[in-house]
Parts: sequence; C-alpha cells; structure tokens
Amino acid sequence: MTPMRFLKPVKNKKGQGLVEYAVILFLVAAAAVGALTTFGGRVASLYSTIISSWP
Repeated sequence: MTPMRFLKPVKNKKGQGLVEYAVILFLVAAAAVGALTTFGGRVASLYSTIISSWP
C-alpha cells in the first residue's frame, strides 16, 4: 500500500449519478410547486369557467 494512494482520483462514480438525479428531481419539483403557487388560482378559475359553460 502506497502512502500517496489517497491522492489518486476516485474511479467509482456510481453515487455521483444518483446525487445528480436527486438534484434534478428536486429542481423539477420546486419548479412545479412554484408554478402551481403562481398560476393555481388562474387555472382553477379557468376550469370553473369551462365547466360552467358546458350544457
């Protein structure tokens, strides 16, 4: 075992992909919550208008 072994780059990057997917999932969820918070009232009003206009 060499004393400089800890300075070599890590070759196992399986966990890195999982963390990247988790970050992307978090960002998509945050964007969805933000969009629903911002446009939720308008969408509900639009659905109510559409439903009430049907015979």
